Amino acid sequence: MGIDPDKVANPRFRQLLAQAEAKPVPEPEPAPPAPKAKRARPQTKESDVHDLIVAFCDRNEIWPEHSNPSEPTTNRPGSPDFFCMKAGRVVGLEIKVGYNNLSGSQRRTFPQINRCGVDIYLCCEKTEGQAYIEARTILIKFFNLTNPV
Repeated sequence: MGIDPDKVANPRFRQLLAQAEAKPVPEPEPAPPAPKAKRARPQTKESDVHDLIVAFCDRNEIWPEHSNPSEPTTNRPGSPDFFCMKAGRVVGLEIKVGYNNLSGSQRRTFPQINRCGVDIYLCCEKTEGQAYIEARTILIKFFNLTNPV
C-alpha cells in the first residue's frame, strides 16, 4: 500500500509528499521499564491463623499458651506466638503472615529457648492457609496425634 509519488498529479500534494519524505524518521522512544512485580501477600490476618490453631488445639486436648497478635503483648519480648503443651511436652510456634521476618529479639531469644529443650517452629503464611497447615502438621507429628480432629 502507500502512494506512488509519480502518479500524484496535483503539484501541491507532490510538494507535501516531497517535504514529508525529506524529514528523517524519528527513532521510537524506548518503552518505560516494566514495574517490579510485587509479591502477592495473603489476605489472611495473623489473628485469624491464631484462632484456627487455638481451635485445633482445643479439639485435640493441647494447651495453647499464646498472646493475642492484635494487642500489645505482655509476654517477654522475643517469645514465640504459641507454647503448645500436652502430656509433659512443649513446642513453640511462631506465625508470620506475608513476608515478615523474625524480629531481632526473636532471633536472640529463640536459641535460648531451644537450649531449655523447647523446639520452636516458624510457620509462614505466604499463600492462603499455609501457616495453619504447617502448624497443624507440626502439632500432629510432635504430639503423635493418631486421630486429629
